[in-house]
Amino acid sequence: MRLFSARGCTDIKVSDLAEEAGVARGTIYSHVASIEDLFSDIAARKSEEMSLRVERRLSDVNDAARRIAFGIRWYIQAAHEDPEWCRFVTRFAFSAESLQHVLSGRPSQEISAGQSQGRFELKADQLQAAVTLAASSVIAAMVLVREGHATWRDAGGQCAFLVLRALGLDCAEAQSIAGEPLPQLSFTSL
Repeated sequence: MRLFSARGCTDIKVSDLAEEAGVARGTIYSHVASIEDLFSDIAARKSEEMSLRVERRLSDVNDAARRIAFGIRWYIQAAHEDPEWCRFVTRFAFSAESLQHVLSGRPSQEISAGQSQGRFELKADQLQAAVTLAASSVIAAMVLVREGHATWRDAGGQCAFLVLRALGLDCAEAQSIAGEPLPQLSFTSL
């Protein structure tokens, strides 16, 4: 992940992977079909790990607005807790197919649930735009944290507030939800 974050997928050779992993080149050839496949595997595994952590932690939260706010804040907190993961996600989130499901899958379901609950004021044809807005806002907030322009708490709360406002919550409720105490989430070995 560190090597891909620093150099991208197309600028890596098998010898680079072997050196980074501390193994012989032959070991890489024996276990890796292609550098692109390795990248896809890493991206899929890392995105799935974070998604599962968030989903498990949200299992007892029924309100879609709170689920979205907590999820946003946890992803931005993860940017602080694991800078290497953050660099990887912010570099490839919009270009790697294996990361794009994180940006569209669960957020789309949560926003749809909010529409069904009557929590969000969106037209049916605005769902994809709302998901894109939320996902790109989270990635941008992660960059702010990564670059030291904001703390994860400030960036997370502000991002959650603005996304909830964009989804149609009134100012006071969006502020209240975005400022609720954030339940703990484990970030070990993202």
